[in-house]
Amino acid sequence: MLIAVHVLVPEAGLKLALVLGAVADMLLGAWLLRHSQAAFRRAHAFAALIFGMLAAAATARAEVLAHERLASGVYRYGQAVPENRRVFFYRDGKTASVAVIAGQRSGVAIFTNGKPDASILLDPKDQPTQDEYTMTLLAALPLMIKPDARNFANIGWGSGLTAAVLASHSGPREIHSIEIEPAMHAGARSFSPRNVRAYQDPRSQIFFEDAKSYFARHRRRYDVIISEPSNPWVNGVAGLFTTEFYRDTKRYLAPGGLFVQWLQLYELNDRLLGSMLQALGENFADYEVYAVNVSDLVVVAVAEGRVPRPGPLPEKDRIFMEQLDRIGIRRQEEIVARSVGTKSVIAPLLAPLGPAVNSDFRPLVQLEAPRARFRGTSARAVFALAEAVLPILEMTGGATTAYLREPLGAPELSPPVLIQSTALVLERGLRDRSWDPLRADDDRTRFALLALKRPGALCGAEPPKAEIEQLHWAATVTLTHLAPALRRALWIERKWLDCAPARQSPQLRERLDVYAAIAARDARAMLERARALLAGPARGGDDWGRFLLLTATLGAHVAGQHEEADRLWLKYRTAFYPQGEIPPHVVYVVNLH
Repeated sequence: MLIAVHVLVPEAGLKLALVLGAVADMLLGAWLLRHSQAAFRRAHAFAALIFGMLAAAATARAEVLAHERLASGVYRYGQAVPENRRVFFYRDGKTASVAVIAGQRSGVAIFTNGKPDASILLDPKDQPTQDEYTMTLLAALPLMIKPDARNFANIGWGSGLTAAVLASHSGPREIHSIEIEPAMHAGARSFSPRNVRAYQDPRSQIFFEDAKSYFARHRRRYDVIISEPSNPWVNGVAGLFTTEFYRDTKRYLAPGGLFVQWLQLYELNDRLLGSMLQALGENFADYEVYAVNVSDLVVVAVAEGRVPRPGPLPEKDRIFMEQLDRIGIRRQEEIVARSVGTKSVIAPLLAPLGPAVNSDFRPLVQLEAPRARFRGTSARAVFALAEAVLPILEMTGGATTAYLREPLGAPELSPPVLIQSTALVLERGLRDRSWDPLRADDDRTRFALLALKRPGALCGAEPPKAEIEQLHWAATVTLTHLAPALRRALWIERKWLDCAPARQSPQLRERLDVYAAIAARDARAMLERARALLAGPARGGDDWGRFLLLTATLGAHVAGQHEEADRLWLKYRTAFYPQGEIPPHVVYVVNLH
């Protein structure tokens, strides 16, 4: 067995190792029969040996174990393999089989045992992949949060892009990458020239070793430790999300050091995410979560104090700035805006789900993550809080508020950035009467602007229901995700509204007054106006009622009237949530005390 793992598979490949193993087994059987006393058994043994050898030779030459099939992974999607898909690197290592596959356009992906671990579009004219956002920000975030960091440890080689981004910055003195499988390092050369600095920069060194044994053996302290593991459901990976791993890793951080980790939200659920973050929070004083794209998080943790705010972009580091420009980042706020909360917010958000701390001795993630993958679920609670219809994070002090100056349009952007971009487009379209709504990128925004820019759309004793719905959607996006001056102009001054107060219905004026209180971040006014409407005749449907209840509850808590918040919630909860399915961000507001 040891010979097969350490010699046959790495040197001869998986297919030939299987064939050689079968041949050895047949030879052993023939030898045993050779010493049998019955002559007919010896004849049968010789015939069987000849037949077996022919079968082994045929198997060795057959295409049944071709690289394309070995690298294809499990059957899940039922989709035909594109004709232009080709495997141009394949190697069976001691711990995994690694393949590099070229796909559509300039796309290249590296696969471990048939599972894609990283993908990059090599042509700079092509839109970046989701993985490019994550791998770039894995390196960029610690460089901006701790610009004086000099020693970096990177657990997992992947495509090599994270190490390459670190090497593009002038700050690091040492970049130590720890990768258990040499074939991964060899295969990732296929991503050149995107990752060439990871291989050629003398500061970048590779160590082929298990991460835990590497740290235990070297006992080095690093300013930054980056962990970019595969998905938690992959066998053996869940051990990189346990309280024991975080406890041991913290020992190798220098004073003031950062621990940075990639967390995938797809094929997971909120309870498992809570279990992993419980383990992290048990060992680190604080952490901040950044949504780097639509399905991945980067978590930055510190052993003491609070996670610092990312500093300004290093404009003089031209090569590093080119890496950020590749994913559309040109200003500091375009990174800070990706924050979805710190430990003080995320921990209580996920706590009602009752997640146990993920541990080597209670491996909840290892046991449950494969089920989440099979069901195709995703962890969405942190995004729901960041995209909430009310400024929950801002008013409760749970995240650093940063506003974009202009919209960013890439579809792979993180939800907080996407919704801020939508808010900016809505603001521009409503403020500028000459701005064509058809210039908006998505149908939802176009429909809202077309409805609200129609002359007199909201005037009269009873404005059309469709226009009121579009008004409410535009309000929920812009009230939370616009800078103070812009939201004040939209919802307090309301110069864009082509309807004088005398032509507005009482119901519209009441609605606009609620919006104005939220725009001003006036907690008491939010409570009073929403409470009055809740007590009056039911108007606007359940969506409007749920919005009023959340507004009143948030306003009461922020104003320090916690008992009133509890009273309102208990009084109206069953009316607006009869099935008891309450979104996590609403539960978070209800539990504020």
